[in-house]
Amino acid sequence: MTSAEFPPWYLRHNELGSARQRPTISTHHRLLARRSWPVRSRISMRICHHYVRLAMSDGQIKILLLDDDYESMKPLKRFLEVLHGFSVELTADADILARLATEHFDLLCVDIMIQRISNDELGNEIRNIHYDDANWQRTGIEFFRRLRRGDYAGTNGAGTSPNVPVLFLSAVAEFSVEDVLDDHTDHMDY
Repeated sequence: MTSAEFPPWYLRHNELGSARQRPTISTHHRLLARRSWPVRSRISMRICHHYVRLAMSDGQIKILLLDDDYESMKPLKRFLEVLHGFSVELTADADILARLATEHFDLLCVDIMIQRISNDELGNEIRNIHYDDANWQRTGIEFFRRLRRGDYAGTNGAGTSPNVPVLFLSAVAEFSVEDVLDDHTDHMDY
């Protein structure tokens, strides 16, 4: 992927990048973003590039994009992998819950609304995570609650920490996020 394939704002941001633009590191740092390729790319520039590099352990950064819209997330996945060298897993498959206990992720980007069944980029039907006691429009919120409670934590520190930084992605669920999360929520509207 060449720089010509990225929008002009990326190059401008890259030239203007500085420490003063870096958000504070906190496990309570959360972001609500609008659903679009340019916005998600700006998120990667403002959060992933600075925040994860500082918060990560030694080695390659591993990001989980927990989203059921494989087609629209594919450009962001490619952007993060090719330009930044991150290892990115894009899935909402129900199997990811068990994998969290054994695989370490440095950052989770969670879509709030995840349908029970969706199609991957090849058109194959995928059974996504879901909770019987939660509406599909709040699947990401329920996932977050259970993650923080330690439901997906591995034994002896293996897997993904319950305190891993979480980035919420949503088109319309702003009020759902405000209802559930505490006062430390940061909203960045573009």
